[in-house]
Amino acid sequence: MSFRGAVALVVVVAVFFERWPLAFLAVLILALVYSVYRIVKDRKTTAVNMNEALDKDLHHLAELLHKYGHQGQADVVDQIQRTVETPIPDYDRLAGIEVWGGSGAVWEVRLTPRTSSEQKGDEKSFLQTIIRIASAMDRLKIGTERSRSTAKIFQEWLDKGNI
Repeated sequence: MSFRGAVALVVVVAVFFERWPLAFLAVLILALVYSVYRIVKDRKTTAVNMNEALDKDLHHLAELLHKYGHQGQADVVDQIQRTVETPIPDYDRLAGIEVWGGSGAVWEVRLTPRTSSEQKGDEKSFLQTIIRIASAMDRLKIGTERSRSTAKIFQEWLDKGNI
């Protein structure tokens, strides 16, 4: 039954039994319950959408890494990506040194020498995907100073046309 249908039913019952104060209270309770329901539903939907987008970005990142032979980094991303849609996503690893650390980390990879337009496009896509993942991490409240600074630098490179 919809919220409007429930309110209409309460009003009809109130009219029939002449219990207006009780009906008013029932409508207030229904409105409160409905509001809480909408908040919980919206929050759940937002979390699901964020995880779907993150899952898609991690999948794309792994594809690019595999395509250009960066198997170690691709395996890390594949392993993290497989956990995103589970009840316990591996957010610690996503925010950790394998992705955001120094030499050998996922973000630090240079995909290709960028000699063809396809390679240049893939490099640009790689940077954009890293930026989106860092942004998703911030929305999930797991962003790090390193993920934010890397995303900022990559965005500056894209804005300047360095890639």
